Amino acid sequence: MIPSSPLGERQFRLLELHPGGGEEEIRCDIHIHSLDDCPPYEAMSYTWGDPYEGYSQRKGRTKAGDTRIKVGNCPLDIGESLYDALKWLRYPSCNATVRKDHGAFIDVNDKRDGVVRKDPDDVLSQYEGRSRLIWADRICINQSDWQEKSHQLKLMGDIYRKCAKGIIWLGEPTELTERAFVAAYWLCNVAYHQENLGDKHDLLNGSDGDPKSGQETPSFMTMILLDNVGVKWTICQCWKALMELTQRAWFTRAWVVQEATLPPDVRIDCGGYSIPWSELVRALNFVPSIPIRPLAGVPLPSHMAVVEKLRQEVPAGRSTLLNILLRNNNCDATVLVDRIYAFCGLVDESELQDLELRSFDYPEQNPEWSDEERKLKSEMMYRKVCKKLSVNILRRSENLDLLSGPVGNVEEGRHDWPSWIPDWAASHRPNCLLLDQHHFRASKDTRTTGSIEFQRQDTVMGVEGFVFDRIEEVSDTADRRPPNTWTFQHYRQYKKRMETMVEFLQCCLKWEDITKARVKAKYVGGGDMLDAYWQTLLAGHVTPENHEIQKKQFQRFDMISKDGAKILQSWRLPAWPWILFLTPHNLAVLLVRAMVTKRDFSGLLRIGDFTSNPNFSYVRNRHVIRTSMGYIGLSPASARKGDAVTLCKGAKVPLVAREAKDLQGHWSLVGEAYIHGIMSGCVWDEKRCAKMWFA
Repeated sequence: MIPSSPLGERQFRLLELHPGGGEEEIRCDIHIHSLDDCPPYEAMSYTWGDPYEGYSQRKGRTKAGDTRIKVGNCPLDIGESLYDALKWLRYPSCNATVRKDHGAFIDVNDKRDGVVRKDPDDVLSQYEGRSRLIWADRICINQSDWQEKSHQLKLMGDIYRKCAKGIIWLGEPTELTERAFVAAYWLCNVAYHQENLGDKHDLLNGSDGDPKSGQETPSFMTMILLDNVGVKWTICQCWKALMELTQRAWFTRAWVVQEATLPPDVRIDCGGYSIPWSELVRALNFVPSIPIRPLAGVPLPSHMAVVEKLRQEVPAGRSTLLNILLRNNNCDATVLVDRIYAFCGLVDESELQDLELRSFDYPEQNPEWSDEERKLKSEMMYRKVCKKLSVNILRRSENLDLLSGPVGNVEEGRHDWPSWIPDWAASHRPNCLLLDQHHFRASKDTRTTGSIEFQRQDTVMGVEGFVFDRIEEVSDTADRRPPNTWTFQHYRQYKKRMETMVEFLQCCLKWEDITKARVKAKYVGGGDMLDAYWQTLLAGHVTPENHEIQKKQFQRFDMISKDGAKILQSWRLPAWPWILFLTPHNLAVLLVRAMVTKRDFSGLLRIGDFTSNPNFSYVRNRHVIRTSMGYIGLSPASARKGDAVTLCKGAKVPLVAREAKDLQGHWSLVGEAYIHGIMSGCVWDEKRCAKMWFA
């Protein structure tokens, strides 16, 4: 138990981390400060659990006390993740022998792979033997006092806003960690030169070659990467290391979003390696422009893209709580209600007051309760908060954007949960169609003002709308994407990627069959049928500015996939023989077409650009559908033949609904949909509207 004293309204605790090195005991002290008058400190962001399965066994920690620190004169057992973080983060004591390497401090007395001492931007002598002020929730909040915990969680937004620096702790290093950080450092340097010299030098493709002679010179980017990274590792090995880094457990948690968004300066630490958040983002944003397959077109990892967008929007006050929840609907939290509370620190206090979320209510804790009783109490509290939040959002927003949240009733078979209340803990949580799509206006500019009603203790919601169409046919749910990487270090990698590609081609065949993508007739919503098909796969996230670019990306992809799919369909082979045939066949097709047509097929090296498009992710966990009237689109994974495609006042996208079994004249919400050709409001007819009750 930590030494705890009652905290005032704006008070919080800070951890003074004393210097040390190697296997020395971690020593700390606790100090109480006011948020309105406190010394500079660093706020930690980390996961409470182990970053990797089997982590404890590999480190040889099998008994209590292996992760024990000293707080004042009191011993305290903490989680392994925080224990390792404090061990790496403490500054070296005065008697430690240190040297500088790769812009970081390494303790040569430590026999573990080398303990890198931060900060790379600072001088060692300035920090040697000094303590470090840190805020870490596991220690600085009395975890056994639920009243204090609730109050301190309300202050977390301010705690991270006011810190001098945020520290993201990803965990212990692996054999790929050094490679990832070195690659990120050099990619960031190349990106900087491209941004500042790109108008004078073609850093990506080389600019010194004579176009008439057809000779090309190595680009600056290629040379600098080969000189500084490629000597030791290939470019693709570096990309693999970066992906391993960005797929750690930290990136899946709900609480870390505000912890990475609010601090003015953020650094990412993994073992002894450290890099500013902004530099890692710059490096990963630069990767799609590298003209080397398999890297060309690969987007910034979605979780990092969300945080980076929030780092721009939140300080400007451009994000609402609903918008933030929709962006982060794939984040997880141990306590159900934290899937909402974790994001409250990102919005203004006035919005929380309007939504009646000024206090964080947690279920009561009783040591005599069984695990089943605790789970039941947690679910009841989560249900209560979700309902109150949903009703308040619908009443104050005058639109139905909330209904684009993840649906739990139909998908999970939960009849005690109203279908129109989003379940942020649902197992199927596809990306929201609405985000950043201001041109979606299926019901034109209508509002729910005066038309929305609630009955039966706010469990039934009434809106005005009409049934536009019915679903005629649905595909299987697409839950896998084609591989982004086509580098093979051994046969198993080759086999796995080819199996994935074959499965994807089989899925494409079904999509084309359901949508009738290859027919010569015009699409019912206007335009060419094939154009409607590829735009549907991108969920209509196509603008006049990027239309031609994305169309060419699809044509490149279609040129190869069409031939492969035809053979797969005509031969009706299982997946495994295709693994031995697909790549040679594609190469043969390229050679024959190049000789016959004398066209330049170098662009086909980027056939993955279409499926690597971030907008292609909207297909995942959704059906490709065709309606009775011939429209095609994307529906929720739980949609089925006969479900209604509805248009409702205040809804920017169509909503799929199903007649409720238990209540005559009522509907169950299945979820949002993309229907190509009606998203701009061209079929909206307010005269057809009638009251629709969703239970």
